[in-house]
Amino acid sequence: MAEHGETTEDRISEFDYEYLPELSALLGVDAVQLAKIQEEEEHKERMKMKKGFNSQMRSEANA
Repeated sequence: MAEHGETTEDRISEFDYEYLPELSALLGVDAVQLAKIQEEEEHKERMKMKKGFNSQMRSEANA
């Protein structure tokens, strides 16, 4: 189990869920549901990315 302040997966949110219900009312769509779908798709893509050292990358400071 993760300690307080730690997560088992890195979740990143671009959305402020506090204001989405108001946005939903203005747009006439469920902005909360759309945000959750978008975040899940982005999370899946991030999990596909390789992590760690990539020898093909170079530092511009060393160029």
